[in-house]
Amino acid sequence: MSPGLRVAVLGSAHDIEACDRWIRRGCDIYLDTHRSLECLLYCIRFAEDSNVVVIDRDVSRAAQTMQVQPLGALTRRERDVLRHLRQGLRNADIAQELEVTEGTVEFHVSRLLSKLGARNRVEAIGHAHALGL
Repeated sequence: MSPGLRVAVLGSAHDIEACDRWIRRGCDIYLDTHRSLECLLYCIRFAEDSNVVVIDRDVSRAAQTMQVQPLGALTRRERDVLRHLRQGLRNADIAQELEVTEGTVEFHVSRLLSKLGARNRVEAIGHAHALGL
């Protein structure tokens, strides 16, 4: 297991405040307490092996109720940046991958945060996932 892997097991999928707190803490896995130990272990392995955030359907639905819908559709470049954010890349790495300046990446990240109603990258990834993006 990765020492940085963070798991949030919430008392209730309807506890929106808890969802919000754990999203801000940058957790990797969000499950409600009704999930079995086998499910939790599977999710931990999957998140670790795939380097992705795992959010179960119940928590995702609860998170959607607290989110602002995007102000507009994401551009192709914003989707590219979001894809790289999900991989955990820094702005400099994204700029190199997309062959643009770091300032351009900062602009796109700022637009993503605004459109997704997010305060940081981790929250943007969670919001995008909850919105099916």
